[in-house]
Amino acid sequence: MRKLGLAGVVILLALGASGAGGWAAPAVHAQAHRPVAGPALPDPTRPPGKSLAGHGTGARGVARWVLSSTLISPDRRLATINGRIVAVGQRVVGGAVVEEIQPAQVRLRLRSRHFYVKLLPGGVKWPVH
Repeated sequence: MRKLGLAGVVILLALGASGAGGWAAPAVHAQAHRPVAGPALPDPTRPPGKSLAGHGTGARGVARWVLSSTLISPDRRLATINGRIVAVGQRVVGGAVVEEIQPAQVRLRLRSRHFYVKLLPGGVKWPVH
């Protein structure tokens, strides 16, 4: 049997290997792509709490408000909720009012109910003393 280098194998495959002692590359049959039925997989690149339907509570119970950051300083307290920077007293999507901003959570009031929107664990950076 004759040894072939990579270039020889590529040439044989390209020509169908008809002249290589009866050896022929196996025929490759392409199958049509068929979608697989089943539940949709979540997008691993989408931030937690984000839904494709936008803001609001969906059938799957996706959070209405998503807290992505807080800024606490002696002069001000700010939070980023659903991509919008808000301060205490301001309204967020859905009409809730920001009542309190802490390093890891924000308290909202909607009508007479209170809601706590929290950062993910490990998302809080505490100052070093």
